[in-house]
Amino acid sequence: MELYRANGALLGWLLIPEQQAVEIWRSDQAEPERIESATQLDGGQQFPGLNIDLAEACAG
Repeated sequence: MELYRANGALLGWLLIPEQQAVEIWRSDQAEPERIESATQLDGGQQFPGLNIDLAEACAG
């Protein structure tokens, strides 16, 4: 994820299915935000309208 940020990525989602967790990496934060048992992700102000249903994505 650090490489993506170094190359200008504004937002990154790292899905960790075996832990049922997500790390949210933002360009304006030094450390990622970690969410346990997340069910949905949205792009926020940077990517309005972008929504991902994690239950469907992690179903396997």
